[in-house]
Amino acid sequence: MGDEVDPNECHLPNLEHFLDDMGSEEPRQAWVAPINRMPVEILSMIFVEATRIELLYPFTLGKVCHQWRQIILQTPEAWSIIPIYVLKPGWQLSTIIDRSDPYPIEIELVGPDGHSKLPLVLKFRHRIGNLTVDHNSIHILEHPFTQLTTLVVFTHSGSLATKHSKALLDQSILPNLHYLFCGSILDEISDEVPPNAVLPPIQKLDLRMRRHATTIKLLQRFSNQLIDLRIQVDLPLEGHTVSEPVHLIFPQLNTLVVSPPFATFSESTFTWPFIARTPMLLTYAEESCPIRNIHKDTQTVTRLAFSKGIDLKLFPNVQDVIGHIETMTTLIEYLESESEALPHLKRVTFPHSPIFENRLFHFNRTHERNIAANIVEQPPIYLAPLHRTYLFGVLLFVSHSSDWDINAV
Repeated sequence: MGDEVDPNECHLPNLEHFLDDMGSEEPRQAWVAPINRMPVEILSMIFVEATRIELLYPFTLGKVCHQWRQIILQTPEAWSIIPIYVLKPGWQLSTIIDRSDPYPIEIELVGPDGHSKLPLVLKFRHRIGNLTVDHNSIHILEHPFTQLTTLVVFTHSGSLATKHSKALLDQSILPNLHYLFCGSILDEISDEVPPNAVLPPIQKLDLRMRRHATTIKLLQRFSNQLIDLRIQVDLPLEGHTVSEPVHLIFPQLNTLVVSPPFATFSESTFTWPFIARTPMLLTYAEESCPIRNIHKDTQTVTRLAFSKGIDLKLFPNVQDVIGHIETMTTLIEYLESESEALPHLKRVTFPHSPIFENRLFHFNRTHERNIAANIVEQPPIYLAPLHRTYLFGVLLFVSHSSDWDINAV
């Protein structure tokens, strides 16, 4: 009898483990049950928002239970949020394309891995809403991309054929392009764009300015339609003399980010090549190194970001100030010297700093102000563009929209 019992006893640990699993499953089922009673449409909306936070969530959500898998498979918007470049090797590109249909998708054609996707991309280019290319893949723009709204061109000035560069300003190829990050490559072609050419409906433009004369010509062409302009001065701008700044008007511009050259120039060697009127400007960011207050039509600005010194008297209606500790030092010193200045200021956003937090607390108490401190873990990257950041061809980090966008802080 003892010999007959021993084989059964060897299964007892497995049975105990199974019962433990069943016990631990009950709380999870009880937790999920109220969610499953929600309408499918609401769950689908929740899954979409969850994917915006964690790009690979659709794969995770599909493993929770059969019902969730069916819902996520029937939520193409969630699958469309997944950028193709985050997929691990071996994952089927066609799976994301099929599950996201008919929503637009995001794809990156940079480096050897990106170039291997070129033949497949041409088959579904009508689905691409967000595209990143380099000098080896930009020739794909010889074909129309009717749904493309965001285009990032990662390349160096002079490395593109003129015909490929000109495609960036061709509405017949990019009829719905609203955001263009192009570096300094437009310097090469602006003189060759016919005055009567129909440009894409670009509203957000991110560029580097090397040849100020050609950049100004482009800005004049886009001035009436731009709502967001991010411009970085590249070197060697000091080699191009600016006898008289050009006057530009941006009637719809609400966000302006400017970054002077990062070098040891004095103000006498650098002249900003244009003076802009911005009657609708709400958000302004300036990397003050070494020039200060490049843009002066700032009476309407309510959100301000800067890294060092700036003339705060030019921002009488500012409500939010965002920046580093150097930013806050400039701000608090100005407020302590003129306690009634910036009467509309409601909030300051900065990384944790006990010294500045104490100074702000004492200032509020002494002068009966109510300026809220919004403490963040990392300094706001309000000058970073909406694209993957590279240095000499090496990927450094992926910057999500909430990181680069001052309006999202």
